[in-house]
Parts: sequence; C-alpha cells; structure tokens
Amino acid sequence: MKILIVDDEELSRNAIRMSLQNMPNLSTKIQIEEASNTTKAEEKLKSFVPDVVLLDIEMPGETGINFLQRLGIVTFQTVFITAYHEYAIQAFKQNAIAYILKPIDDVDLKVAMQKCHTQIKLRKKARDYTLLKELVQHLSYKKIAIPTQNGLDFIELEKIVYLAASGSYTEMFVLGNTKPIIISKNIKHLEATLPKVDFIRVHDSSIVNRKHIVKYVKGSGGYLVMTNDILVNVSKRKKEFLMKLLLS
Repeated sequence: MKILIVDDEELSRNAIRMSLQNMPNLSTKIQIEEASNTTKAEEKLKSFVPDVVLLDIEMPGETGINFLQRLGIVTFQTVFITAYHEYAIQAFKQNAIAYILKPIDDVDLKVAMQKCHTQIKLRKKARDYTLLKELVQHLSYKKIAIPTQNGLDFIELEKIVYLAASGSYTEMFVLGNTKPIIISKNIKHLEATLPKVDFIRVHDSSIVNRKHIVKYVKGSGGYLVMTNDILVNVSKRKKEFLMKLLLS
C-alpha cells in the first residue's frame, strides 16, 4: 500500500508515519511519502501513485478540500485529518473514506486504513474483471474498423505498433507500412475503442501495443523501443503505471 501524508505540521506528519509503521500487518507492506502543502503534494503525484492520501484540511495557501476539488477524479482513497470537526460534511461530499480529528488516535487511524484496504481490494477485483471481459472480447475479433479520410480501413490488431496524436487526427503506425495511416479521430476516441489488454497509453500523445515493445530505456520518464526500432517517449506521470502493467 502506497500512502501520501499531506500536512503542513512536521510533528503531525511524523506522528502519522510512526503510527502507520507500528500498525500490525501493515508495517512491512507500506511505502510512505510526505508533502507539507498541496503544491508539493501535486508535484509528488506526478511520480508517486498513492493508494491512500492522508490529507490535512487547514494548510497555508490551499485547504485540503479545495485541493481535492481541484484535482477532480482521483484513483486514491482519501482520509481527512484535521483539528476542526466542522469540515466533516464537506469532507464526505468529496467521497472521503474517513475523517479523523487531531490529536490522532491510533485506533481511529487503524480503522480508517482497514476501510482503505477493503476498498482497494474491491477496486482491484473490479479492474481484474474488466480486463478479463476485455480479453474475452479481444479474443473474439482480430481486426478493428478505423475511420480514415476515405472511409474505413480494417486493420489487424496485432499489426498495430503504436498510435501518435496529431491534433484532432491520429497517426497509426502499422507493421509493414512505411507511412502511418491518418485516422480522422483523436487519440482519446481510439483509446476507448482499442482493447486495454494490449494497448497502453504511455503519454498524452502516444498509445503503444505491448506486443511490439522490445525494450524500456530508463530516464525521467524513459522511452520504449518498439518493433523496427521505433522510439516512443513515456511521460513521468505514466511511468509507474506502465511498469506495473509490464511487470504484472
């Protein structure tokens, strides 16, 4: 379980970290990162993908609630930690899984983490089911209809190496073709169409077919070497997600 503690008080962060590390059945399975304000937390989220965010509310610059609202849809579980009980309603409107008052009670924190653990397992089961369903669908067909400027092209999925965004159009690089196919749809539309079992969004402007990945080269985000030595950049934000998929 990856946990991000966001609190402007160092003593509070230290107390939370110590409590988590001493928690039975949790201490050897957690990775903890810290941020002293929402600006640093947002920067941290670019490279660290938490399962749980323990979020203070009253902080200089921006409250935890405003921060969460600004982020929009998030994939982590949120536990609000604050000295002020009057924020409870606002916190739960942000789908917080728990609301803990300072000074933090170890029992309250343990209950909150158990709730988070349960939700994470449920999400994983739902995700596994979705991937299994997509795999079955994927096995039932081997071609995809691609809208082009001239009509429809039927492309074998296994031959698609990667896709690159080009404004409101997308360039599809196919094995055996020297030039890309220009598709009259944006890359977001195609991401929703292609089976996620094989096709991975590794950058805002790129989707790759994992079957054509030859090598991953480390870097800030790094890059992939694809079939025929095509190089595709990986964004820092997508790097950890990509590693999880490739190593799973």
